[in-house]
Amino acid sequence: MIKKMKQINVIANNTLESRLISMASKNGVNGYTSMQAQGSGLSGLQSGISDGDSNIFFLFILTDAQAETFLVDLKKVIDKGHRLKVLITDIEILL
Repeated sequence: MIKKMKQINVIANNTLESRLISMASKNGVNGYTSMQAQGSGLSGLQSGISDGDSNIFFLFILTDAQAETFLVDLKKVIDKGHRLKVLITDIEILL
């Protein structure tokens, strides 16, 4: 069986890790994958030397309804001045 879902990838500063996990849980998301991320972009080099200089990458799989509310919460974080890169993809999962 194939199920249509949304995949939301978030790249954020490492200091936001627990906040993003709590937000996902609040929106009914009971699983995610995360890993440390390094790279360079508008905010400069993220080398991983310190928490303020480290990024985390999340992969969330959500229903359309969960995605709608989770994206509203992510936008609030962005509106408070935090830099997030949020990538949204329609996916199909083989169950």
